[in-house]
Order: sequence, then structure tokens, then C-alpha cells
Amino acid sequence: MNLRKPLDSAPTWVPATGHALRHAGVHFDAVRIGGFLGEDVAYRLMAFTDFQAGPIVREAKGARNLYFLLPPRTAAAYA
Repeated sequence: MNLRKPLDSAPTWVPATGHALRHAGVHFDAVRIGGFLGEDVAYRLMAFTDFQAGPIVREAKGARNLYFLLPPRTAAAYA
């Protein structure tokens, strides 16, 4: 069974070049997973999706949380 879905195009809130601030909950949802578990989840997502997992943000300092960015209003269904 192959559940992979290739990323056809970037979401509309992702700038074509450079960077821009965006509002969580409006343009995307962010799911935070901390420490080793976050690293493990990111590794498995990347391996399962052939490096098409979507945006993952990692904190450079502190708790080293990872934030998995999802389409808006996605995370509420699992809260």
C-alpha cells in the first residue's frame, strides 16, 4: 500500500523567494513535538514520504522543538 502524495506545489502562504512572517492558525497550523521524539517523527516522515513531508521547522536553541506545519484548521481535529 502506497500512501505517499507528492507535493505538487507550495502552499499559497509560502513566498516564492525570501521569507515572510505568517500567522499560525490562519495560514497554517503548527504541531510542536519536543526533543528526541520530534527528531524521530521528522526522520520517519521524511523516510516514508521520500523527502516530501512538507515544512518542518527546528528550534536552534533551547528545547530543540520541531514544528510540523499543516494546512489551517487541521490540528483542531486531533486536539
